[in-house]
Amino acid sequence: MRAPVGVAWLNLGGPSGPEAVPDFLRRMLADPYVVPAPKPVRSILARWVALRRSPRVIGHYEKIGGASPIEGLTRDQVE
Repeated sequence: MRAPVGVAWLNLGGPSGPEAVPDFLRRMLADPYVVPAPKPVRSILARWVALRRSPRVIGHYEKIGGASPIEGLTRDQVE
């Protein structure tokens, strides 16, 4: 008899639309594993980078349909 096998699908997510890009970038960059700096520095840097980069990142997402495809791709893999 074979032992049961479990599989976990994980992703870091992505913005669901253009309006979600600034908050997504801010939260991602505030993660200490992404930016290993003291919390006050990380928080200020995350807000600044998100504000500055959001217009360009929104443009990239618009080229691929307006949102991150990661959720749909992950669901397809699970099925």
